[in-house]
Amino acid sequence: IQTIRKESGLEVTDRIHVFVGSQETLNTAINENLNYICSETLADDLRIVSISDHQEKHIELVDGVQTSIEIQNVK
Repeated sequence: IQTIRKESGLEVTDRIHVFVGSQETLNTAINENLNYICSETLADDLRIVSISDHQEKHIELVDGVQTSIEIQNVK
Protein backbone atom coordinates (compact mmCIF):
# COMPACT_ATOMS: atom_id res chain seq x y z
CA ILE A 1 0.00 0.00 0.00
CA GLN A 2 2.81 2.41 0.84
CA THR A 3 4.54 1.70 -2.48
CA ILE A 4 1.32 2.35 -4.38
CA ARG A 5 0.86 5.57 -2.40
CA LYS A 6 4.33 6.73 -3.44
CA GLU A 7 3.86 5.69 -7.08
CA SER A 8 0.58 7.64 -7.13
CA GLY A 9 2.32 10.82 -6.02
CA LEU A 10 0.55 10.99 -2.69
CA GLU A 11 2.24 12.41 0.37
CA VAL A 12 3.09 10.14 3.31
CA THR A 13 0.60 12.08 5.44
CA ASP A 14 -2.34 11.95 2.99
CA ARG A 15 -5.37 10.05 4.27
CA ILE A 16 -6.56 7.35 1.86
CA HIS A 17 -9.28 4.83 1.10
CA VAL A 18 -8.02 1.35 0.23
CA PHE A 19 -9.75 -1.26 -1.90
CA VAL A 20 -8.28 -4.78 -1.84
CA GLY A 21 -9.41 -7.48 -4.24
CA SER A 22 -11.14 -10.33 -2.46
CA GLN A 23 -8.92 -13.37 -2.07
CA GLU A 24 -10.01 -16.23 0.14
CA THR A 25 -6.52 -16.59 1.59
CA LEU A 26 -6.30 -12.87 2.44
CA ASN A 27 -9.76 -11.90 3.61
CA THR A 28 -9.47 -13.36 7.12
CA ALA A 29 -6.01 -11.90 7.67
CA ILE A 30 -7.17 -8.48 6.51
CA ASN A 31 -10.27 -8.55 8.71
CA GLU A 32 -8.31 -9.70 11.77
CA ASN A 33 -5.74 -6.91 11.29
CA LEU A 34 -7.98 -4.19 9.87
CA ASN A 35 -7.33 -1.55 12.54
CA TYR A 36 -3.58 -2.11 12.42
CA ILE A 37 -3.45 -1.90 8.61
CA CYS A 38 -5.55 1.27 8.56
CA SER A 39 -3.43 2.85 11.29
CA GLU A 40 -0.14 2.05 9.58
CA THR A 41 -1.27 3.23 6.15
CA LEU A 42 -3.39 6.23 7.26
CA ALA A 43 -6.42 4.61 5.64
CA ASP A 44 -9.77 6.02 6.71
CA ASP A 45 -11.43 3.02 5.09
CA LEU A 46 -10.30 -0.38 3.83
CA ARG A 47 -12.73 -2.48 1.84
CA ILE A 48 -12.45 -5.95 0.39
CA VAL A 49 -14.02 -5.80 -3.07
CA SER A 50 -14.52 -7.99 -6.10
CA ILE A 51 -11.29 -7.98 -8.11
CA SER A 52 -13.28 -7.20 -11.25
CA ASP A 53 -14.62 -4.01 -9.60
CA HIS A 54 -11.23 -2.52 -8.74
CA GLN A 55 -8.23 -3.47 -10.84
CA GLU A 56 -5.90 -0.53 -10.32
CA LYS A 57 -2.73 -2.35 -9.27
CA HIS A 58 -2.19 -6.12 -9.36
CA ILE A 59 0.40 -7.36 -6.92
CA GLU A 60 1.81 -10.67 -5.79
CA LEU A 61 2.15 -10.89 -2.04
CA VAL A 62 3.63 -14.19 -0.90
CA ASP A 63 3.57 -17.78 -2.10
CA GLY A 64 1.83 -16.88 -5.35
CA VAL A 65 -1.07 -15.07 -3.66
CA GLN A 66 -2.17 -12.27 -5.97
CA THR A 67 -4.70 -9.51 -5.52
CA SER A 68 -5.45 -6.01 -6.68
CA ILE A 69 -5.11 -2.87 -4.62
CA GLU A 70 -6.51 0.55 -5.36
CA ILE A 71 -6.01 3.62 -3.21
CA GLN A 72 -7.86 6.90 -3.38
CA ASN A 73 -6.87 10.15 -1.74
CA VAL A 74 -9.38 11.39 0.83
CA LYS A 75 -10.17 14.94 -0.15
